[in-house]
Amino acid sequence: MNEPLIPGGYIILSRQIIESSIWDKPPLYLKVWLYLLNRAQYKEFKQLKRGQLFVSIPEIREACSWYVGFRKEKPTKDQIYQIIDWLRKPNEAVDEAKTKATMITTTKATHGLLITIDNYGVYQNPNNYESNDESNNEKEMRATREQRAPNNINKESKEGKKDKKNTTSFFQNEAVHPFFEIYKSVFKEMLGQDHYPVTEKQATRIMSAMDQLEERGVDREDFENVAYEHLSNLPESNNGNILAFIPAIDRHFPF
Repeated sequence: MNEPLIPGGYIILSRQIIESSIWDKPPLYLKVWLYLLNRAQYKEFKQLKRGQLFVSIPEIREACSWYVGFRKEKPTKDQIYQIIDWLRKPNEAVDEAKTKATMITTTKATHGLLITIDNYGVYQNPNNYESNDESNNEKEMRATREQRAPNNINKESKEGKKDKKNTTSFFQNEAVHPFFEIYKSVFKEMLGQDHYPVTEKQATRIMSAMDQLEERGVDREDFENVAYEHLSNLPESNNGNILAFIPAIDRHFPF
């Protein structure tokens, strides 16, 4: 099978966007909207349906930041809240009769928002668009178009496969370090399953890392916030195992 020319999949953007109300808003509105479209699930996965995503305000601020020379600028919390509020009712100020034509629906969740892109299935279906010309249309109708897979599809790690015969229920069933329990709880909430079992050797490594965090004065609330941020932004190659989280500890909790 040939490798794709452009890895990572794609989203569809209608040409009509330049005639829509978001085109008349400040550029940050469009940037946030494109980020939400890009993060939304193309296929149903775990607790997320097609067109849904879990996201936090700090994540959006970071993702939609920009640089002025070497200086990094971030949108404020108020700006992001204002944009999210507008996306919920984009035509309200223009035409009261169109207030039901929303772009997103939001539901509060622990440490973030569950966002549903309204009419996602309509706008992300290539068969609903006019083609640029008839020949392209005929080819595209026959072609199988594979869009981006969910960012957080769980894949068993190579390390997990290697140690499969020597795993223990240590991580799943025993009450251990408080940070363990927090990570397990967040993992189950975000990914809809228990954390993977680990070997005794791996458990020792994890315990040592958690002890180091405690020695640095990291409190449970800070650890929980970082766990949510980490597990809500997993790349496709990361199944959420805490073993993959440990190498990033110094970045998340610098001395």
